[in-house]
Amino acid sequence: MRLIEVLIRRRSSLNSFRDTHAHQLRELRFILHQLRRSPLSLAGIGIILTLVCLAVFAPYIAPYPGDAFYDMHPDKKLLAPQKGHWLGTDDFGRDMLSRIVFGTRLSLMIGIYVTGLAVMVGVPLGAIAGLSGGRLDEVIMRVTDIFLSFPPLVLAMAISAALGPNLINAIIAISVTWWPWYTRIVRGQTLSLREQPFIEVARALAVSKRRIVFRHLIPNSLAPVTVQASLDVGYAILWTAALSFVGLGAKPPVAEWGLMIAIGRRYLPDSWWYATSPGLAIMITVLGFNLLGDGLRDVLDPRLRR
Repeated sequence: MRLIEVLIRRRSSLNSFRDTHAHQLRELRFILHQLRRSPLSLAGIGIILTLVCLAVFAPYIAPYPGDAFYDMHPDKKLLAPQKGHWLGTDDFGRDMLSRIVFGTRLSLMIGIYVTGLAVMVGVPLGAIAGLSGGRLDEVIMRVTDIFLSFPPLVLAMAISAALGPNLINAIIAISVTWWPWYTRIVRGQTLSLREQPFIEVARALAVSKRRIVFRHLIPNSLAPVTVQASLDVGYAILWTAALSFVGLGAKPPVAEWGLMIAIGRRYLPDSWWYATSPGLAIMITVLGFNLLGDGLRDVLDPRLRR
């Protein structure tokens, strides 16, 4: 009897959850339906899920986990791809496949950190600027324009060089150059939302600006932000690799793809696999996030719902 009562309570709780979140569940079903209709989006999702699995299970997938850190094998230096070392070895005899697998974990973390920092700074500033208007809006947007007036990669290189060349500073430098894009996106959304009836009602009820921003404006501006963020994860990985390539990012012996390309170019064209393997890893990763971003853009486009 007690088991039956527990099952009944759980069933009623599930029904209550469905009734309360009916709109969100319909939105989720619509998104999944639209994604299934796009082969390229499914390909992007497949690539990203594969990369996530590689990152999570790297210690179990990599043939030689120690090669991603401090293990060295001088007797196996620059071996061509062969059985036992499917992507060859580097200049210290370390297995390239193992280093690329562990590099997947590092690259995904970098992409998430960079995009997350840019979103956390840019989104609230855009909502505040759009809702407030007047002098505060002018100040925020003029500062945004100053950052946008510089070539982003050049600005990131300058900031990274000023802070000191290492991976953490490279993440900070790229985040500093990207928050203005989210500020502009959310401000544009906020300008159209602040005249909507539900915002007028919130103002009439003397709801604080902070509550309006974080409970109404930001949640209703997430569609374009989600699309931009999904694209930016791939670009963050690419830009971090670029900074590492020019000596402003990761330092040896970190298994970072851009650093591996920078070292591998010294051995071209004889040891072509050294630079080619991490280059292909970057290309596939960026392609996966671009395909996902394009699919989300099509799914979240309001015109498709009409």
